[in-house]
Amino acid sequence: FLRDYYQEKKAASKSFSYVNFARKAKISSSGFLLHVIKGERNLTGPVLVNVAQAMGFDRPQTEYFGDLVAFDQAKSQAEKNFRYGKIMAQRRSAEVKQLEDSQYAFYSDWHHSVIRELAPLLAPGTAPAQLAKLVIPAIGAGEAGSSLKLQEQLGLLRRTPEGRLAQSEPFIGGSGAPARKLAITRFQRAMLEVAGQAWDNFEENAIAMQTATLSLSAEAALAAKAELKDFLKRLLALAQADKRPADRVYQLNLNFFPVSKTVGGQSK
Repeated sequence: FLRDYYQEKKAASKSFSYVNFARKAKISSSGFLLHVIKGERNLTGPVLVNVAQAMGFDRPQTEYFGDLVAFDQAKSQAEKNFRYGKIMAQRRSAEVKQLEDSQYAFYSDWHHSVIRELAPLLAPGTAPAQLAKLVIPAIGAGEAGSSLKLQEQLGLLRRTPEGRLAQSEPFIGGSGAPARKLAITRFQRAMLEVAGQAWDNFEENAIAMQTATLSLSAEAALAAKAELKDFLKRLLALAQADKRPADRVYQLNLNFFPVSKTVGGQSK
């Protein structure tokens, strides 16, 4: 990767050299990057970040570059597989299909989203009662059956020739239009209640719950929201790149909200 970058820059400008490259990357040794390209030295920590900045990378590109380096330097197959998964997740941007107005009944109950993820994992002909027993918190067989019927009617689940249920789209979502926002808000509130029950339903090592209370400027708060959106995109891409058979359904809630008024202001 670095060799290709260097050759491209050299072809565009004859004055570009390892000395220029090293200077931009704040590296004192002009020959260091040549040694890296030859596989004789490794990039580590701050040097890696400086090289990425010298190449003009933004944050996602720097993260991708870091994963390439970590993949190359991995000592075990497990670490290599982990880094490869991250690289593939970043290379494949997951597309989220926006639901139509006629499909917003999907958000009427929290368990519809669980059923949509769970049903395709089961064998053809699995009874709704068996499906219901796998949902936590528990739902009734009638609710599971109604959910399957609804989602087939809405076109969110379909039957394969083998009789297995499959998702019509890998990822779905909703817009912020006023009429739609109410349905999504109700769904999100229901999922927060489900999250509150997770401590009682699972062992601590089966869940991940982290919280932080911190003071931020308005600008940093906007940046934090952008970070959360980027994280969700990366997680969707990671799920898309995962070629191993799924065996469980997980719920992720990302919550970022004020817990105070603006100091010196009147905002809510």
